[in-house]
Amino acid sequence: MTFTFNTNIPAANNNPSVDQPDMLTNNQSTDAILAVDHVSFNALNGGQHKQVTFNNRNVPGAQTDPQAVLYINTVMATSTNTASASTVSEMFYINQNSTYPISMIKAFGTFDSGGNPLNTWNMFITLPGGHPSTGSFGITMPANCVTGTSYLVLISSTGSAGKTTLTNSYIINSATSFGVQFVALDSTFQDPTKFSLLVLQL
Repeated sequence: MTFTFNTNIPAANNNPSVDQPDMLTNNQSTDAILAVDHVSFNALNGGQHKQVTFNNRNVPGAQTDPQAVLYINTVMATSTNTASASTVSEMFYINQNSTYPISMIKAFGTFDSGGNPLNTWNMFITLPGGHPSTGSFGITMPANCVTGTSYLVLISSTGSAGKTTLTNSYIINSATSFGVQFVALDSTFQDPTKFSLLVLQL
């Protein structure tokens, strides 16, 4: 998207009527560029943000407080993150102290005892194959949801009837799949009444 704007208008020695077409173009461009992310002129709540659109990835320089920058880039490079970088933009915040990912949350899901989704985002179970046996579930995420296999899965579960306390574990298979298992105190595999999963990654 390109907006035409003549920065030399109105010219110092020009009759305003000469510059009128260019001033009209400038005025229309101002209205159009504001409307990309804002409620524009002559509308209720004018000037307020509708969204923030980032044009491209950026790596801002060091910041000195109180200055700080919000920007998008690919996976943040760290001394311990040796996985191949994702090609999908993520949002970051940099201030004088450090660079922070806006959200480490990559996927979330709440499922019933049979693995049916109750509330999910970037996570699903393909049934019946995703529930191969009692207490065992296979979880799938979309491509580029995470980078590599260096991600964390947090598990919360509600014990099944008669088996109120369950321990849980997970095993990462790939960047798009992992498995979870639920075991009762008597060492038998049990399906929880309900369970939730949260995937985190820097």
